[in-house]
Amino acid sequence: MIHSLESKDFILTSTCIFFSLSTEYDFRLLDFTFSMESPLVPNINSFLRYRHHERVTLDVSFKINDEEHVFKLVLDTRTYTVNSQLDSPCFGHYQVLAELEKLENVYLTNLKAQLLTHEIGLTGNLTVNSCLDFQGNFNLKMLPYQGNLDFQVKLDSQQDTILDIDLTSTHPVLDRLRLQLDVTENISNGYNGIIQTIIPTIDQDVKVTFTIPRTNILSNQASATISNLNSLAQLECQWDFQTGTPQKTLQIVADYPEGGKIALDMSLSNDESHFVLTSTHFEKMEMKMNWSPDMNLEHGFLLAEVEVLNEKVNVEVTYQMQSDKEIKLAIETSLENYEVRLTITNS
Repeated sequence: MIHSLESKDFILTSTCIFFSLSTEYDFRLLDFTFSMESPLVPNINSFLRYRHHERVTLDVSFKINDEEHVFKLVLDTRTYTVNSQLDSPCFGHYQVLAELEKLENVYLTNLKAQLLTHEIGLTGNLTVNSCLDFQGNFNLKMLPYQGNLDFQVKLDSQQDTILDIDLTSTHPVLDRLRLQLDVTENISNGYNGIIQTIIPTIDQDVKVTFTIPRTNILSNQASATISNLNSLAQLECQWDFQTGTPQKTLQIVADYPEGGKIALDMSLSNDESHFVLTSTHFEKMEMKMNWSPDMNLEHGFLLAEVEVLNEKVNVEVTYQMQSDKEIKLAIETSLENYEVRLTITNS
């Protein structure tokens, strides 16, 4: 196969300035050079070379007076190897070498990098059974610190669901971090799960166990237990979000140590919503909202009643944007009443 090859050279000289430009390229090759010399401006010499055969190579050089900036890149598609290097008086020295090896469904990685005075090393392996089932290990070194990451992800609605992330390092702030989720399907009980965490800022490990019955996920209930070595909390949740029901509901009740309790009750319909929050540590908080079912950008109304710490606030918003336009905002409290009305009449 013969590729078309074209070369262009351009030279311009004068008493003060010397220009030189040359190019050469085809489908897998490109050469470009440019130089300028003059006592009036800094001397510039630039060079770019691109080659694409079994390997992709790129060499770039840019020189202003005595300062030269060089970038090199080599990409080997046969061995999955990438080698790049940057040397610049302004930015310093950077070098990255990355290697990837594939053995059936196992990927082995090796990365070495030098960023200014820092050296970074990353090695690891990744086993991929599918996009929802994979596991691996990565080890990172960046002196004076070192870290290790183990992970496993398996998302299968027909079998167990597993998510396990375990990070250890020599850094004093993040010496250990772990999140473990295990959900098992039970024919009689539905789904039983365990969540365990290790967090650096918490002295004791936290464990959560939960159960979700085998029914419609849009209308269901769940229970959870949250515990560590010193305390235990219970959580009950029930919801109904089915599209055919006239009212959507959500109830959450939590019992925590020292007799504490908090409850949330929410409901939503086509023209009304109701929100109630109660606790053993503060008074009831309640909010009711009503609106016109056919409200749109042209007309509608909204009524809201909010009660916090035995104080009630009523808010009313009405608007009419057809022909004569009117917007009304009214606020009623136990101390003051406010009303703002804006009317625009077509003349």
